[in-house]
Amino acid sequence: MMGKVTCGLAGWDPPALRPCSHDWYPENGGAVLRRLVPGIQAFDWEQKALLLRVADELLTAGPRLSDPRVLPRQVCHADANDDNCVVSEDSGEVVGLIDFGDMAIMPRVCEVGITMLYALILGLNRPMGPSAPATTRHQATSDGDGVTMKVTEDQYSAGSDDSTAAAEAEATTVAAAVVTCTDEESDMRTLQRLLEVAGLVLCGYQRVVPLRPEELQVIPLLLRGRLAQSLALGAASVVADPGNAAYLLATQRPGWRMIRLLVPGSVMTDEEMLQNMLAVAEGLRVGERVY
Repeated sequence: MMGKVTCGLAGWDPPALRPCSHDWYPENGGAVLRRLVPGIQAFDWEQKALLLRVADELLTAGPRLSDPRVLPRQVCHADANDDNCVVSEDSGEVVGLIDFGDMAIMPRVCEVGITMLYALILGLNRPMGPSAPATTRHQATSDGDGVTMKVTEDQYSAGSDDSTAAAEAEATTVAAAVVTCTDEESDMRTLQRLLEVAGLVLCGYQRVVPLRPEELQVIPLLLRGRLAQSLALGAASVVADPGNAAYLLATQRPGWRMIRLLVPGSVMTDEEMLQNMLAVAEGLRVGERVY
């Protein structure tokens, strides 16, 4: 679906979308995080340090992200989450999109990166896609180091009346949304499962829009960057609009668990995460170079 959207928007260059400066714009991520994170009282020092680390990564990558010779640029929808998808009642397939308020000219790979992230948020609590191999070349990485936040599937599983009530009750403040939780699934297995989902999204997208090697290489950073923006903007927005806290803080519960897993070196390097995605997308074994 998003590959078709990319193709449909290719070549359209409206002056009204240049330049773009809203806070959700991927290339503004580093500056947005630097501006907002230090003042968010609900975040502890570790959470602030993590988001500011991502900010530094985005600022360092700024010249590469903004260079059209490296990353092709075009108009992107830039907000393909589950709330913005139109799903056919007959087939259950996504047949359309709504909410073009974040549409902007940006690296086209941002479109699939943003789509992936929202799929990962769903996949964190709802396993989907093929099972990962029991053993991979990354299994020597230790599990659990530095990760204290996890949302249990029985507490926040999608579609449950009980989970909805719990979410609404706990999302009245940021602090309630970022409580520390644990469960039995290891960091490695959780990340593998999420990367399976990412690989499925990438597979579908690349059937329509083959990406350059340079575009593939920035996907892990784009995932962290968008998630960091969502965590910071959601927490900051609830101060101004506390009545909409349940919606604004929806990403906080799975988001902190996920961003810790996506930090390079926490469980896998960026290269290893990319290879895991590509292994699913290309049907190749993990470890074989495919770009």
